Amino acid sequence: MLAPLVEVQDRLLPTDLIARYAWLFDDWSPNLGTAWSDDLAAIDTAVEEARRKAIADLLQANAQEGLIKLVRTVKYPGLVGRDAADIIHGVDEQRTLLMTTLLSATASDRIFGRSLVSRWHESLDEPWADTMLTTPISDDPKRTVAFLLGLPFARAIWNRASRFGPDIEESYWREAQPWLPRETSSDDVTYALEHLMDADRAVEALHLLGSRIDVVPGALIVSVLDAVRDALIAGVPLPSSQHFDFDLERVFERLDGAGVSQNDKARLEWFFLPLLSPGRLTPTLALHHQLARDPALFAEVISAIYMARSSDRSKESAPTEQERARARVAHKLLSSWHIMPGSLPDGSTNGQALASWVDDARARCTAADRQAKGDQHIGQVLATGLVGHDGIWPQPAVRDLIERLASADLEAGITSGMFNARGTVVKAPNEGGAQERALANRYRGYANALAITHPQTASMLRRMAD
Repeated sequence: MLAPLVEVQDRLLPTDLIARYAWLFDDWSPNLGTAWSDDLAAIDTAVEEARRKAIADLLQANAQEGLIKLVRTVKYPGLVGRDAADIIHGVDEQRTLLMTTLLSATASDRIFGRSLVSRWHESLDEPWADTMLTTPISDDPKRTVAFLLGLPFARAIWNRASRFGPDIEESYWREAQPWLPRETSSDDVTYALEHLMDADRAVEALHLLGSRIDVVPGALIVSVLDAVRDALIAGVPLPSSQHFDFDLERVFERLDGAGVSQNDKARLEWFFLPLLSPGRLTPTLALHHQLARDPALFAEVISAIYMARSSDRSKESAPTEQERARARVAHKLLSSWHIMPGSLPDGSTNGQALASWVDDARARCTAADRQAKGDQHIGQVLATGLVGHDGIWPQPAVRDLIERLASADLEAGITSGMFNARGTVVKAPNEGGAQERALANRYRGYANALAITHPQTASMLRRMAD
């Protein structure tokens, strides 16, 4: 019953072979019009057979010129290359196609050519590549590189590129698409990462690192992140792909397990925090510990948030989006910082270390024309200090600083830090201000105890009580 319809269908087929077959290469899984089946392997086999028949018909009717015309018509020229490679077996015919396509001015031709290389190498392996990488293909360095780029991203190919000399090797690493299977050795991953960085492809190195982070030593992880940082500073556009954010998160999650030092972690956190997820900003950041050790970093964070006191806003250029993002993160960083400089593991404080840190931080903030803001934030972290051994707050090391510095901004920071530390206050109905009165009485008690030995501190405590 269907025979007449099949006859009509055959009459309606385009006489032009390109028009007849192009649709087979415009979709990864074209609908052949056959009955539905859940046997996916059988469907794939049928599609491959249809495509090979199309290519064979074109070659018979129009030789390689017809194949090139098809390549320039379809959506996925790589599919044409994959299936054409399965039916083109003559070495001379293979070489002619590669000479025509690998350096073509038409992008679809180049994709087709690399797909041919990939498929033939997959079937015929390295001896085939040895045969092809001779005259005339190897006479042109650019064609040699194009051929190498069609081969797998693997150590044997990297070694082959190296044997052609530094110019071809460098060109190869500038264009290679890095991907390595899970079973790749640590040495090969390291080799690839180092060569990608040498080719100024730090972002690609980060992507490869993110997929194989478990086998890469900590020192190399730091090198890749440093290379990405340097590239972004140099003006390389921030990748818009979600892969970049995902890779960055995975790499930072690995820093502790890879034995990366706290100093390196803190340094990298400070640069990359604007690009990391908000959940990365936790009290366990290495950056918090580094702030308590490094007054220069503290001054840098202050400068990221606040303009210089003497700056004229009307004459300043508008901050970039990255500068605004860094300012937001820097503010959150200081707000979540509760590790007082000079703090010791047993909960005590090294007063000399604290005083040295504060003096250095204040000097740097003054040099940056941000002394008032620096003092306020120093005061806020001083507010996190514990009660002294004598039962009086603040502890002696902080009292001595308050007396010596007599800074209204520092004392304002301590006051706001203490009030903010209360957080959300929950009260019973009709409780009134009992909690606040108790706090006021406590501060007055501290003030009375310090009135003679630390009058500046006592005056601050009285203001807090009032």
